Amino acid sequence: MYGVVIPVLPNELERRIGVADEDLEFWNSMLLTAFGLAQLIASPRFGYYADRSSSRRTPLLLGFFSNAAATAVLYFAQNVWILALSRFLQGLSAAVVYKVGFALLADTVGSKDIGQWMGYVISSLNIGMLISPTIGGIIAARLKKDKTVAEAHTYGTFQQSIDNAIFEQQNSSTPFTSNIASEPLLGNNQNQPPPADNKKHPIALVTLLKSPRIWADLYSVWLTVFLLASFDAALPIFVERKFNWDSTGAGLIFLTITFPVFLAPIAGRLSDVWPSRWLTASYFIISAVFTVLLVLIQRNSTDQIVGLAILLVVYGVARVFGSSPLGADLSRAVASMEKETPSIFGKTGASGQVFSLYTSASAAGVLAGPAWTSYAFRERSWIFLVSSLGILTATVAIPVILFTEPEKSGKRTDVEVAAAE
Repeated sequence: MYGVVIPVLPNELERRIGVADEDLEFWNSMLLTAFGLAQLIASPRFGYYADRSSSRRTPLLLGFFSNAAATAVLYFAQNVWILALSRFLQGLSAAVVYKVGFALLADTVGSKDIGQWMGYVISSLNIGMLISPTIGGIIAARLKKDKTVAEAHTYGTFQQSIDNAIFEQQNSSTPFTSNIASEPLLGNNQNQPPPADNKKHPIALVTLLKSPRIWADLYSVWLTVFLLASFDAALPIFVERKFNWDSTGAGLIFLTITFPVFLAPIAGRLSDVWPSRWLTASYFIISAVFTVLLVLIQRNSTDQIVGLAILLVVYGVARVFGSSPLGADLSRAVASMEKETPSIFGKTGASGQVFSLYTSASAAGVLAGPAWTSYAFRERSWIFLVSSLGILTATVAIPVILFTEPEKSGKRTDVEVAAAE
C-alpha cells in the first residue's frame, strides 16, 4: 500500500492535480511524509492499547478500516491536500498492521527463533513494499492512472480481509485459552507481584527507552527506512529526468532492490546463530559505500544504467542483512529485561509496545527521508543527496557494535547472560 503509487505520483501530480514542474519534488516528498507522520503519531498509542486489549483483533480491524477509507479518498482526490489526507490514513493503517503483526509474531514464536521468523516477516514486508512500485508502474502504463490506485488498493483491501480471517482464528484461541488456563492454576497470592512491579514501572515505554540496546536498534531501524524512503522520493524523478523513462521504468528500477529480499530468511537465521550486531554494522558500512558511489551516475548511457542497477542491487542485499536482525534483537532485548527483572512489564508484557517503537522509528524514517530529499535533491543536486545519505549511514555502525546483541543468540544465550548480570 505504501509503495504502489510511488512511480505514479509524479505524473499524477503534474497531469491530474496540475502541480508545476518546479514544485514536483516538494509535493511528491510531502505525500510520502504524510504517510510517515501518521505512523509516528499513531504507533505508540496503538502499541499501548494492543498490549492491554484482550485481543489483537480489534486494533487490526481498525487498521483495515483505515486502509479502506484511504482507498476511497485517494481515488476521488482532486487536489494535493486530499491526496495528503489519503496518505495520512494509509499511515494510520500501516501503524496498526505492522505493530500488531510483529507483536503476534513475538507472542507466537518466542525469542529463540525470532531472528529466522523475523526474516520471513521482513522478507514479506519488503517484497510488498519494494515490488509495489513496479506493479504500480506497470498498471499505470496499461490502464488509466486513476485506475492504478483503485485496482491496487482494492486488491490490497481484499488481501487484508483474508489476513484478518487468519489472525482472527489465531487470536480467538490463543489469548482466550491462555487466560482461562493461567488464572485457576495461579493462586491469588501469585497474582500479587505483577501489580507491585507495575507500580514501579507504570509505563513500559519509559522502561524500554532507558535501554541503550533499544536505542541502538531503533536508530538502525530509522536509518534503514530513512534511506529507502529517500530513494522512494528521488529515484522515480531521477530516472525520469536522467534516462527519460516513463512510470513503467520508474517502477522497474525498484526490482533491483526487491530481489535481494528473498535472502531475508537466511539473514534472519544467521542472526539467530551469529552476533547480529556484526551483520547490522556490516550492512550500514557497505550501504554507505555503495550509496556514495551513486554519484557516478551522471549521464544517459547503457553502462550508467547498468551501473545504477548494480549499485542498487548491492544496496538491497546489504539492506536485507541489516534489517532482518533489528526486529529480532528488539524482541530479545525485551526477553532479557523480563528475565533479569520478572514482571517488569506486568502480566501483559511489552511486545506490542516495543514493536510500536519499531513502527515509530520506521515512521520517523518515512517522515524524514522524503523531507530531506525535497531539500537535498530539489535545492542542491543528486550528488549532494547520495553523498549525504552515505555519510549519515556510516554513522550508525558505532552504536550498533557497542550496544546491540553482544552474544550468540541461537540458544537464547543473550537472555541468559542478561539474567546473570
